[in-house]
Amino acid sequence: MAYGSSAPAAMALRRALILGGRAALPGTPSDLVAFVRARLVPILTVEIGPRLTMAFVDDLVADLAPLSGTRPLSSALDEPIPQPVARVALRSRSSAPAKMELSVLLVDLDRVLRSMLARDFLRVRWAVSVVDSVDELRDAVRPGEPIDVVIFDVMHSDAEAIVDSVVAAFPSVVLVARALDGAMARALLEGKGLSRFDVRSREAPAEELIEVVRRIVES
Repeated sequence: MAYGSSAPAAMALRRALILGGRAALPGTPSDLVAFVRARLVPILTVEIGPRLTMAFVDDLVADLAPLSGTRPLSSALDEPIPQPVARVALRSRSSAPAKMELSVLLVDLDRVLRSMLARDFLRVRWAVSVVDSVDELRDAVRPGEPIDVVIFDVMHSDAEAIVDSVVAAFPSVVLVARALDGAMARALLEGKGLSRFDVRSREAPAEELIEVVRRIVES
């Protein structure tokens, strides 16, 4: 999610293995975390920035904590790397039940920002698909798997075409537009005869977007 696609993520991992003189990842949680901090973190810091790198490490440590001292990680490490557009689920670290599970389509060309938003959406147990273009929409829209919400940057060159396609397939979809000019974005959506939408600043944090979506869906 931080890289935006699987290919550069896999290349970063291969470079870390080569630097560590390893053919494969360590098989225990403690050794894996040590390897990541020693070999992978320097690469990630340069390529995706320190903020996302530290967030990645924090998530990894938290996710591996239940496995420490219990069993090898070989089965988990053999799983394929997910594709750029994929339905992904992140187990909740809280024992409290999630309020709702939604299928969310995120349309944004800002790789870093969309990765941060996607991580926060995953934390509230939303299934997230990231789309860069109309062509990728075919992979995100699957028969029998409706899209509940589209969160999109109005400045995205394909935004209008993506919105039109999703609305045509799922008329009740909730739209949240992120825009610099809220009036222009609102006029665009109202002009299409849509009612289940909201417009927020492009700088709006994930928490605000989550609450907006919940309010519209629950109403």
